Amino acid sequence: MKKKFEDADLSETDLRDVDLSGNDLRGADLRKADLRKAKLVATVLSGDDLRGADLRGTDLRGTNLRGADLRKANLSGADLSGADLDEAHLQDADLRSAKVNGVDFSHTLGLTRKQILSTKNPEEAVWPEKFKEILDSDS
Repeated sequence: MKKKFEDADLSETDLRDVDLSGNDLRGADLRKADLRKAKLVATVLSGDDLRGADLRGTDLRGTNLRGADLRKANLSGADLSGADLDEAHLQDADLRSAKVNGVDFSHTLGLTRKQILSTKNPEEAVWPEKFKEILDSDS
């Protein structure tokens, strides 16, 4: 059953292993929430505050993260395949071994070379123009 959690305060909440797939959490406060191994497939997280959230191993396939604040979030090992990260803030986010198949990072904010190269499959994503030469030289 889909539920609406728009603008909910879920900061510092333990949401490990929960299945919130397909739900609308638009504008929710998820700062420092523990979402390890949660299933958030096709979930709406646009504009959410996910600063410092633990998203290790989380299934975020096809999730709408437009404008989400992911600064200092831990996304290591997360599956971001097909997620919408347009205008998402990724400064200091941990993307080590994250799956990025089909993700368009060209309009994200705060992205670094180190983050790109730490993903599981950087060649499967679209990166900002300024980073394309980095990927070409590391191939």
